[in-house]
Amino acid sequence: MARDGEWSEGTSHRVQAKVNYDFLPDPRMGWGDLVRHLEIVELDVNPHAILLEPYVKLLANELRRRMDAFESPRTMPSD
Repeated sequence: MARDGEWSEGTSHRVQAKVNYDFLPDPRMGWGDLVRHLEIVELDVNPHAILLEPYVKLLANELRRRMDAFESPRTMPSD
């Protein structure tokens, strides 16, 4: 994470519900000022249900997949 105007050199991941964010002035939602490499991961769920069963399992699986890849960068599964 960036601090005091410094860029984070690693890749950051933003996991969000898959909805139309075209109405927002910044599709990176402010993260562009903090990180150089931002990967937006969209889950095909309703934003209001992402933390409810059974959809929270999709979120948990995606987070686990990315944490596992962080531990072994060469084994990042393809989408």
